[in-house]
Amino acid sequence: MALKDLFSQFFTSADRSLSFSFEPHEIEGGIFSLPQQEFVKLRAGNSNEWLTYQYVTLKMLEEQGEAQSIPNGFIVPANVLTCLDDEACSALGLPPKWHGKLKADIKGTTGRANFKVDLQVTGPHGLDTYNYKIKGPIIQFGSSQQFMLTAAELNLFDALSDHFQSEKSENDNLNLIYALQSAQSQGVSLQLQHFDKLKIHKPEQVTIELDVDNSGNLVLTPQLGQDASHEQMQRVLGQLDKENCRTLKVGEEIILFDEQKLQAVKEVIENRFVPKSRVQAFLDKPSAFINSSLVDLDLGFSVRVKGATSFKHAYFGDTDESGIDWFGQVDGTSTVTTFAKIIDEIDDEETFKQVSQKVADASATGAALLHFEGNDYDISDPNLIESTLNEVKNKLSSKSLVANDNVNNDDETMSTKQDVIVVDIELNDEDLISHSSLIDSKVAEVSRKGDLDWGNYKRMPYKHQEIGVRWALGLFDKAEQDEQIKGALLADDMGLGKTFMALSAIEHHYRELENRNLTKKPILIVAPLSLLENWQDEVGKTFDDSPFTDIVILQSDAQLKRFKNGGIETRSSLNDSGEFTPRYSLNVGKEYVDRLDMPGRLVITTYHTLRDYQFSLCLVDWGVVVFDEAQNIKNPNALQTRAAKGLKSTFKLVATGTPVENSLADFWCLMDTACPGYLGAYQEFRAKYMTPIVRASQNEVDRVRASVGRDLRLVVGALMLRRVKEDNLDDLPAKVMYTAIKSDVWEYHGQLGSTMCGYEQDVYDRAIEDMHSSADGHVLSTIQKLRNCSLHPKLASEEQLVMPKSDKELDELLAESGKLQSLLRLLKEIQCRDEKCIIFALNKRLQTFLSLALGSYFSLGPITVINGDAKAVAKSSGTPTRKSMIKSFEDKAGFNLIIMSPVAAGVGLTVVGANNVVHYERHWNPAKEAQATDRVYRIGQTKDVNIYVPLLFHPELESFDVNLHRLLANKTMLRDAVVTPEAVNEHELMASMGL
Repeated sequence: MALKDLFSQFFTSADRSLSFSFEPHEIEGGIFSLPQQEFVKLRAGNSNEWLTYQYVTLKMLEEQGEAQSIPNGFIVPANVLTCLDDEACSALGLPPKWHGKLKADIKGTTGRANFKVDLQVTGPHGLDTYNYKIKGPIIQFGSSQQFMLTAAELNLFDALSDHFQSEKSENDNLNLIYALQSAQSQGVSLQLQHFDKLKIHKPEQVTIELDVDNSGNLVLTPQLGQDASHEQMQRVLGQLDKENCRTLKVGEEIILFDEQKLQAVKEVIENRFVPKSRVQAFLDKPSAFINSSLVDLDLGFSVRVKGATSFKHAYFGDTDESGIDWFGQVDGTSTVTTFAKIIDEIDDEETFKQVSQKVADASATGAALLHFEGNDYDISDPNLIESTLNEVKNKLSSKSLVANDNVNNDDETMSTKQDVIVVDIELNDEDLISHSSLIDSKVAEVSRKGDLDWGNYKRMPYKHQEIGVRWALGLFDKAEQDEQIKGALLADDMGLGKTFMALSAIEHHYRELENRNLTKKPILIVAPLSLLENWQDEVGKTFDDSPFTDIVILQSDAQLKRFKNGGIETRSSLNDSGEFTPRYSLNVGKEYVDRLDMPGRLVITTYHTLRDYQFSLCLVDWGVVVFDEAQNIKNPNALQTRAAKGLKSTFKLVATGTPVENSLADFWCLMDTACPGYLGAYQEFRAKYMTPIVRASQNEVDRVRASVGRDLRLVVGALMLRRVKEDNLDDLPAKVMYTAIKSDVWEYHGQLGSTMCGYEQDVYDRAIEDMHSSADGHVLSTIQKLRNCSLHPKLASEEQLVMPKSDKELDELLAESGKLQSLLRLLKEIQCRDEKCIIFALNKRLQTFLSLALGSYFSLGPITVINGDAKAVAKSSGTPTRKSMIKSFEDKAGFNLIIMSPVAAGVGLTVVGANNVVHYERHWNPAKEAQATDRVYRIGQTKDVNIYVPLLFHPELESFDVNLHRLLANKTMLRDAVVTPEAVNEHELMASMGL
């Protein structure tokens, strides 16, 4: 049965006498409205189930930035409506999908202004017609028959409309043909006459191919992802010299450019030649030659040495293993290996991810060779690449399962091995205590002694914040005496006030400079866009009198234009020594009256602005540079990372709550930004700290990760300050974690446990039986079914989990899920305490149901849902953001609920109005789950925080919930290791469940 039919079946008896009216609109897309009085009643939670369901669906679109509220309803753009799934379309009462065919009636040639395309379509009775009208996402026949377009069909009709209003130049005409061909490729049934054979290409990005001639000079050629060969491209680039030319004809292919891509191609052409003397300078700073805001330099390049036959992919930069040796084989005699042989080089997931990323980047630059671990691999055959990577993936999966199977089936020594592992962990904990004490003593040793003056502060620091300020000030002092210390890593857990600590340290530093009659150099803060205003606001919240002469927000929508003196920052001319010099586009230096680098100024900018104006910003002699959310510069080959490392400053404070996101390479890069060279070259670091982890066996990897992480933590010593809330900081309330299984970390809470029975157990058992009876096992899909069944059995069955029409039916639906019953018991406890609660869940169908069901059950009205699509910054006034939705949730007096996805626990999100967290659906990564918890457990929280994890048990088996909880608990790393927990993967879960 189709999803739409299932949905309709559940709502056949629902009261639809009152629904949102839908009106398609040529410009707005779709307008959903109600009489004003009914809309007010709906928002207050006093309307019928059907209307409430529609409201929640529209509200979730608004929260994702895909709809806009109006006084009595919502406006949803056409491109959003055409992408809705069947369930959402049915909920909003949209017309049925159109399944017609199209024929293009094409007159004239693309080179003439009389070129015209009319589309004939299949009408509702199967007859071809020109008598139709497009209104937003709707195709309408006659006065009443309406059908929804698909996204591809909408794009097609939009292109036709744009062409009708254009000048019908050759470029306009070819763009229309390209749009029609694109619709064909996306599944639209469209006849294009002979134009379906015309090969048209529009580049998604512009990268670079490098030729190295016999003299060692570089010749740059734009790479557009085209089919044409390198030689063909070089012969036709002159076509772009014509005025207003936006079309390139090469062989049988036509390449079309939008304005930005055309600028990027011309940027490469205008700067094509790099003499041998400047090759290393190009590799070190390619953006000194090419505008990185136009050309994608982060992907690297493909390189062709004169006389060789294939392009080799390579990253630029001193951190890449290939380096200048790209150009060692001038005669082209290097051995090329078939890509299938790379299987022998991949023994672990880390290497697999690395190879996969390199292949993706190489393909984007048009390279035919990939250099990896000293070998050149032929990557010209995409089918061989796909089959080889799949074979590697299967090999690693089998290896993982065998390793787990060996651990689980050693019946003679199993209990002994388990005892040894437990003892080993206990010993590691004891060892860690001494390590922690040593690190604490190192931090205390470097920290500033004596009294600090807090007289200019609107709020006094917490104890741990004062320790952080003293630590930073002590390192400022050390940096004046020790050239090796140029910065530090402030890696405190999220929510402990890193912004306050950074500003406080700078304020104390400024006062000392003033007392010593020294210049107060300008300060630079680099942060994500959504946090710029937060830094500015924090100055006002922290100090009675600002320590800064003024604050500049250096961003395109703020004050960037004020300090610009020119265009892009690329090479400008040859100097007297025959070298190219970069152009500086910002007012920096004493020759400017209104200059950026004024003493005492606080400049706040984004990582993208740093990348695009790195040469100007690198000219400034900064006092302190703070990198907030510094995981943005974890990739050593990214241009913004290289720009960050190039900044001149007295001290660099690298601030992040997640010093390791993916691998220890992240940590090396952050430390190398703070203190260049302190951890050695990347290759040396990788061999010492990363290789032991990737070579560890499956049952040893967690122990090795913890051991390596602790060793690395000791090496870094006082240059990193890392405090987590589990340190029981005196200034934070208590945090207690509850579940239905007692352990050293988790408190036992019997109400959080329930045992499946009846319909729920039948669905769960049937999923396992179906897997065993299937020829290929379907293990991964079975894991997903068991996960869904543990949330609510209808999520794992063919039935639909939707809001029923009566309270009695709602009670029956809730009773089908043991975990939901546990949740209701818990929420009643929280309601009795008059407290607020966040419920975390990933499944969007579950989020919608919980919003309606719990809102009805507790008479709260539809509960706000914030998932990973919710915007941090409003697109327009009136559009709710995560911040405004949370404020509304917190402002309501007493008991209240909000539903979030763990992935919504992003940058700058604080919900201290709630002190209860329920992880109803667990995230596979315990670090993500901890970040979600940190939304409530942070500075500003005044109540004790309770973390709850409901568990569903099976009467005979170890359930999905129990196994996942155990694996997540085991993944949690020891607190002082410079590592973060890895995500649980499905193969581990399969092995633990014996599937």
